[in-house]
Amino acid sequence: MAEHRRTQRPSRPALTRPTGRRRAVVPRRGRATKGWAALALAGGLVLGAGSQGTFAFWSDTDTVASGSFTTGRLDLTVDGAQGNPTAYAATNLALATMVPGESVAATLTVRNAGDAPFTFRASATKAGDLATPLVVEVLAGSTQTGDDATYPRTEGCSGGTPLSPTTATRLDVAASLTLCVKVSLPFETADTFQSKTTPSTVSVALAATQVAA
Repeated sequence: MAEHRRTQRPSRPALTRPTGRRRAVVPRRGRATKGWAALALAGGLVLGAGSQGTFAFWSDTDTVASGSFTTGRLDLTVDGAQGNPTAYAATNLALATMVPGESVAATLTVRNAGDAPFTFRASATKAGDLATPLVVEVLAGSTQTGDDATYPRTEGCSGGTPLSPTTATRLDVAASLTLCVKVSLPFETADTFQSKTTPSTVSVALAATQVAA
């Protein structure tokens, strides 16, 4: 009978534990963390840029066109005549061969034919040999009276308010006013003024000024 031999397995070496403290192994995630942070930062930049985009506000422009502009005028007329630059000729305000105590008068109609109210003043000037003795009167709201056809020729003015360079009279647009102009040779005129045949003249200037308000 054959002898059966038992084969023994080689024995394992005994495990030995390391001495000292055990060190925990921490996975190395540094690169992955940096990658996520960079990605998050990039995303934040993209979002920030998107929130600051350009806004296109609508706009509109209108134009207002005006009408036309013109100017008016200040126009004082005498008996319907402009009187400027050519003086209005009051041919009935004349008297030849005058002697002291005689006078002549004429009624004039002054009208505001312009576009604004005005005030006017009257001033008289005399020229010729009789410039010194002749007396000129201008009255507003007055008319001529009398007759210069027979001696003594004594035309005059009925009522009215005397005008002067310092007295202003208002005249509204389209309004009119009668004036009476009287020229006389006073009784006290000196003998030296006899036989003055060179014609003397009288001019009455009516100066209008626009009313401020």
